[in-house]
Amino acid sequence: MGDSLTGMFTGIDSDAVQKEMDSVDASQMMIPGLDEALAFDQLLRYVEDPRFDVIIFDTAPTGHTLRFLSLPEVLETWMSRILRYYRMTGGIRMMLFGGKKQDAMKDELEKFQRRVAHVRRVLSDPELASFTLVTIPEQMAVSETERAALALDEYGITVNGVIVNRLTPDFDHPFLSARRKTEQSYLANLKELFGGLPVAELALAESDVHGLASLEAIASQLHGELPELPEGMEAAEVSQGIPISIKRGLSIVDDGSKLIVKIHLPAAIKEELDLRSEDENIIISVNGREAVIPVGRKIIVKDANAKFENDILRLEVENLN
Repeated sequence: MGDSLTGMFTGIDSDAVQKEMDSVDASQMMIPGLDEALAFDQLLRYVEDPRFDVIIFDTAPTGHTLRFLSLPEVLETWMSRILRYYRMTGGIRMMLFGGKKQDAMKDELEKFQRRVAHVRRVLSDPELASFTLVTIPEQMAVSETERAALALDEYGITVNGVIVNRLTPDFDHPFLSARRKTEQSYLANLKELFGGLPVAELALAESDVHGLASLEAIASQLHGELPELPEGMEAAEVSQGIPISIKRGLSIVDDGSKLIVKIHLPAAIKEELDLRSEDENIIISVNGREAVIPVGRKIIVKDANAKFENDILRLEVENLN
């Protein structure tokens, strides 16, 4: 029996496999931070979907957020180890799953690794992503905000400003005046810590903020009135306070003679894109994950004049009529 099994696994470097197995314990084969990894995968879905112009990710408290933002590096290390085992145990998998299934498994692992690398490129590009810190005027919160800013800098993530929430209003009352004086000292510390970055202030409200109308009022306080967005794909500054830049994710123009579709694919790599058409839809795939884009009429992608430049995929199709 021993000889026959050895024959089955011909081509496997058993010494190399054993050496690799000895270098790691079982915990390193588990998916790191499974709950954060699932949330990260959901974020990936939005990042790779051009139908969204902006993604606002309301993160958890500092400790959870920093763990979440470290996932690209953690997952990349984990995926590299898994793929290394995969390559070293090809004969075993061939016996258990067959050639087609093992190739499909390897393909999915590599796609996920590329997705993780993609979102890391997005998060670390100041033209594409930024982080707004939100704090309250208390000593512990200010210290935690400083620590978060330092950690974000290590991850290569740009901080675009700080929001100080729940500031005591300026009322003529001894207790409230004393409280406000203390808070103003913390506010001054924050402004000194963050140098030239904008520090926005929000007063303590008389009730919780719920609903779209309340959120729009807060947005108006923080950013001013929303300007008209350009019809094209150029970036537009949309805040008079904390800097926020928006670029349309999708532009579809049909002038009767031709259809021009522009798709913003931030930090994408041409070789990781796939494009096809189905009836009146363009289906774009980034690392195997598809987004369906209705264009209003039948289109044949293979007949289109396509160009990918500066993160913009441009398709021009002559009218079929």
